[in-house]
Amino acid sequence: MPRFVLLRHECPSTYKPSHWDLMLELAESLATWELAELPSSWCKQLGMPTAGGIAEVPAVRLADHRLAYLDYEGPLSGDRGTVHQQDGGTYQSLEYQEDLLRFSIAGNKLNGKATLSENQQIWRLSANQ
Repeated sequence: MPRFVLLRHECPSTYKPSHWDLMLELAESLATWELAELPSSWCKQLGMPTAGGIAEVPAVRLADHRLAYLDYEGPLSGDRGTVHQQDGGTYQSLEYQEDLLRFSIAGNKLNGKATLSENQQIWRLSANQ
């Protein structure tokens, strides 16, 4: 089964705001989305405080990343900060189209179904348990 990882990317203030990176293994690389916040259901599963019932959050599609990030934690080159793994595991694609990915994740902490969808070049992540 393909793997996923959720990283916390702590950035220096001169680079960009700190955020989360959701990475899904697709063939020989990791499809990657930057998340400013997490859906409430994921916050609960990670033992983090939630800011209400946020079921869907914006997701910025980034360039694909190397598979090494599935296991990497530490500093990033070019003074881009550090990454720390918040969770990882496997996922199963339930539906895959160019602008839609429905999947089920089985992580150490995160479990359930999620959807990444794009509408007019704006991606959204929704998750439920």
